[in-house]
Amino acid sequence: MLGIVIGIAAVVMILSISKGFQRNLNNTLTRSHDGKQTGVIYFSAQDSSVANQTIFNQSDLNLVRSVPGVDRVKVITSDGDQHTTKILMGTKKEEWLVEPVVKSKGTLIRGTGFNQANNELHQRVAVVSSEFAKQWQKKHAQTIGTAVNLNGFDYEIIGVFQAKTKINLFMNTADIYVPKAAYDEVTPVSQGDGLLITMATKADSKKVLKSIARQLKERGSAKTRGTYEIQDNQQMASAVGKILKGITTFIGSVAGISLFIAGIGVMNMTYISVTERMPEIGIRRALGAKPNDITLQFLIEGTMLTSFGGLIGYFVGSALAVIIGHFLPFKVTFETGAFWLAFLISFAIGLAFSVGPARSATKKNLLELLR
Repeated sequence: MLGIVIGIAAVVMILSISKGFQRNLNNTLTRSHDGKQTGVIYFSAQDSSVANQTIFNQSDLNLVRSVPGVDRVKVITSDGDQHTTKILMGTKKEEWLVEPVVKSKGTLIRGTGFNQANNELHQRVAVVSSEFAKQWQKKHAQTIGTAVNLNGFDYEIIGVFQAKTKINLFMNTADIYVPKAAYDEVTPVSQGDGLLITMATKADSKKVLKSIARQLKERGSAKTRGTYEIQDNQQMASAVGKILKGITTFIGSVAGISLFIAGIGVMNMTYISVTERMPEIGIRRALGAKPNDITLQFLIEGTMLTSFGGLIGYFVGSALAVIIGHFLPFKVTFETGAFWLAFLISFAIGLAFSVGPARSATKKNLLELLR
């Protein structure tokens, strides 16, 4: 029964963690902060001369808002708030993520951070990750108090924060935080080359985005300077979800090997039980018990044993998933289907591997059984 418990626990744990990750991924890609579906329309310019021009004006925003199914719209840039910057680390330049913010983020382990007041004063200071500090100190005696050059301007490093493991495939933690006001005044700011569309409740995101793209192609202010392209986050999440589902199925199948081995153990145990209970079977047969009655008895015993093991495995797997979930950036998800799957698999194993021993108990000669 231990094999049944281990196998079912492994399958339930993997399914719960996988479902939680898929749900978190889907919400990250397709949902706004209030749980509504989102999508993106990007503008692809015909030439580089459009880079510093306004792509989406107020009339474009009003046009998008008038499309049925749109709740709200926001102009965004394709590179987001983070910027990849090459920084000289000794003799060569390396790429690091810089994020301009009003207030420094992260858990400080050395030095100090900056706040809104520092931002309003346009102070050129920086807070760097522990990973950056580790690389920086290979060529510098210390980190705090030195200056890092970003786009031709020096920023004094005043603090170091604990770097986080980058576990999200779509959003990385910045390596350097700098005051937004100081950074923006010396760095060219993009006018915005995309629209973040938040859908109304129950709206079909695919149809809404196609309608918006069609309207912009016909009436958009930049229609002669490039093309409008759709990024359907729902479709992207669905594609990634299918890949994750395939990986989960494979891992679950590997874990299922222990269930097969456990089934062989149940079969051997049932054979031993039949052998040890030959006199009992003989007495029942002598008193009029039919072969089907004997077979049913051992089938019930086998399925009860494995079903009980499956239920224990379900609760053990659920408990392990909850414990592991405390160390993950998303919540594990439990579904009723996992419970019934655990029960049915364990029941089927008990049934399949008990048939042979149960039938063998009915094929013995009565005199041989009573001997």
